[in-house]
Amino acid sequence: MHALANGITSFFIDRGLLDEEHRPWYVYALESKLGQGATVLFTLAAGWLLGRPLQPLLVLLAAMFLRRRAGDWHAPTAWLCQILSVGLAVLGGFAAAWCAAHRPWLWLGALLAVSGLAVWLLAPAEHPNLPFTRAELAANRRLARQRLALVLVAAVLLQALFPFRPYGLCTAAGIFLAAAGVLAQTIQQEVMEHGKL
Repeated sequence: MHALANGITSFFIDRGLLDEEHRPWYVYALESKLGQGATVLFTLAAGWLLGRPLQPLLVLLAAMFLRRRAGDWHAPTAWLCQILSVGLAVLGGFAAAWCAAHRPWLWLGALLAVSGLAVWLLAPAEHPNLPFTRAELAANRRLARQRLALVLVAAVLLQALFPFRPYGLCTAAGIFLAAAGVLAQTIQQEVMEHGKL
């Protein structure tokens, strides 16, 4: 991905459309977006191969939507991040399908309550390479909570509109994955700062 992002950036810099001074930032941002796009495509392909194309994709999209402002644990490499994201999205899709067959509204309520509370209380998770100012922390907390509210409503609506499909539960599984990532990053940050929980 890095070579592709670097090549695209060079193309635009050579034509005077981008400034050479900010090359590392452009390459990083483009590499990040290419990686996200590849993860979505890999998740869609994995779901399609397993006969459930929408389920893992809903899990991934809900998690990605929340992680944008809530923060998350960062894998040491982009490839590990993609493997974990696709694998957990597929696993979340299967778990949601099982929950849909066994008291779906109970599972939905439990997932939304636990995950929603975790994101509400812990987000945004700070990363040591990108600490927030007080104003940024407050703004990201507000945006994370707004995004959480949107995804919670989407999960309930999807469950109500498609009661025999696990779409609402897949969205709830995505919230659960985002909450787990926020919790993992919060714990890692706490251990790094204080040497213990």
